[in-house]
Amino acid sequence: MTERILPDPIGIYRLESSLPKGHVPFFQASMKSAVVMTIIGPDQPGLMDAISEVIERHNGNWEESRMARLAGEFAGILRLQLDSDEVSGFRESIASLRDQGLQISLAEHPLPSSPPQPGHVIDLELVGQDREGIVHRVTRALASNGINVESFTSHCESAPWTGETLFRAQAKLAIPDGLDIAALRADLEKIADELMVDFTLNQSI
Repeated sequence: MTERILPDPIGIYRLESSLPKGHVPFFQASMKSAVVMTIIGPDQPGLMDAISEVIERHNGNWEESRMARLAGEFAGILRLQLDSDEVSGFRESIASLRDQGLQISLAEHPLPSSPPQPGHVIDLELVGQDREGIVHRVTRALASNGINVESFTSHCESAPWTGETLFRAQAKLAIPDGLDIAALRADLEKIADELMVDFTLNQSI
């Protein structure tokens, strides 16, 4: 294959080669963007269909999401992939759903050239009698150790036999290199004794 660099009329250099006619070189392919969208509003039938229809209309790929009904409200966060030149039109189309009472926000990020390398991740599970301040005490201990919370889910449930309200949570934690796991366990065990909760730490990777 022969190639020549030719000056473009607007000052940008372009590559002329002997590639077959109609072939699109990889550097001319559409750039991809990751779009993170949050949605909250009155729960109603058809919301998921309306959201997915807009994504499909703009040739997007629905990749990851968390959706739930909380206190009668629909709340969700999702990550999708779009061609970068589709993002503007997608913003306009998805904004039409605000007519249904939805609050929508979007954040766009160019996709990295290579996928990020997985780090050291551990799973945290917590269960105990529900009380104020549990999440704050735990997340403060994590932050003081330089730990990033990658995901966090929680719910309340009735304890068998007693009927007391239990708080249960699961989290994925990104652990910095060199962290003393034994010291982290000691910090969490201190909180467990004070708040009468149980912790479990399991290594994911």
